[in-house]
Amino acid sequence: MPAYFFHTRIGEDYLEDPEGLDLRDLAAAHRTAIRIARTQMAEEVMDGRLDLGSTVEVMDGGGETAFVLRFSEAIDIVRQREPEYEVRRAAESS
Repeated sequence: MPAYFFHTRIGEDYLEDPEGLDLRDLAAAHRTAIRIARTQMAEEVMDGRLDLGSTVEVMDGGGETAFVLRFSEAIDIVRQREPEYEVRRAAESS
């Protein structure tokens, strides 16, 4: 199984993954990168800040970049509904 390393870049901080993981294929590495990004985002949100421009840089065992996943690619952003819409919708269902 190939080894993949998941380095995280958040602003000026670069968190290197010295151990990596042996994974079946690139698709498994992509799923892992998404999980890492989502976990990091959850921690950031708890601190009251979220940088969607942060990345997980996935390197293969030979030190080549396999792909870069932006945090913004790991989630679907749903816009908050306008309060007026909620009031109208509630009135229509009565």
